[in-house]
Amino acid sequence: MIRKGVLHVLKKILLDLSPAIEEMQSVQAFLQGLKRVAPECVFFPAKGPFSSADVVTANRVTTSSPKPAPSDCLVITDTASGVLSAQIAKLPCIGYAPPGYCEDLSGAYALFEDFSSIDMGYLRRTHAHAMGYPAEILTTDRLTVRELSEKDFPKLYVMCTAPETAPFMDEKLSDYETELEKHKAYLRNVYPFFDLALWGVYETSSGMLIGRAGFSLPEDETEFFSLGYLIDVPYRRNGYAKELIPALLIYAKEQGYSKISAKIKQDNVSSQRTLAGCGFPYACKEDTVHGILIYTIDLTM
Repeated sequence: MIRKGVLHVLKKILLDLSPAIEEMQSVQAFLQGLKRVAPECVFFPAKGPFSSADVVTANRVTTSSPKPAPSDCLVITDTASGVLSAQIAKLPCIGYAPPGYCEDLSGAYALFEDFSSIDMGYLRRTHAHAMGYPAEILTTDRLTVRELSEKDFPKLYVMCTAPETAPFMDEKLSDYETELEKHKAYLRNVYPFFDLALWGVYETSSGMLIGRAGFSLPEDETEFFSLGYLIDVPYRRNGYAKELIPALLIYAKEQGYSKISAKIKQDNVSSQRTLAGCGFPYACKEDTVHGILIYTIDLTM
């Protein structure tokens, strides 16, 4: 069973939009979509289908009672006054700035151009980043997948350089300090901008980092995002990989991806069997130069 990850701290979406913007069909569709996929969240638009007597907008948040906690809320605004109100209330804020828009929204944490380009997953990730903590991606019965942090690196480095693991890594790791800088650059340059990435795998019962999994960026336009996973040696043979991989594929499909590849070294028989057990067809391509089998799965089937 897979359960979508929920950042429980994001409980309120505060909308502070101009009347003309609120009435746009794309905005109403956006609101309806949020209400459908995230019923656990409370939405406070200034007008529209979810209005209530206790509406809280960014412009009134400083005088509202009780005041929303920053860890609970994310403001969406299209006005400079809305950004300023969010800043005064110390609430994370993102700005709607379609092409040609003239309002100064530079104080918002992030900007977007089209309501059809954002969803609840984006809002949760952006809220987490604005608050300075890793975003949760998904959960399964026993595992939590979320973004890695800088403090995860020492454990991750030991995990990836273990004798049982290092031969099957995509590339040989450099020294600790070099890899740490690469890790920090990845956190800065990938998580805020891509909906698929490599994340940490945590055992939910213990909270321990037990692996890394997710998707590597395509090397060129002819390739797909590539699935990768690593379970630390002490946690293997518990069925974690077979629990994790289907959840990751479902997540990729929900983000709109139709095909995912996986690159496995020819001598990594265990991973080949795991992929087969998770629905990947027999390798359709062989890279004899690097000794790699390349699998591709169609997520639309």
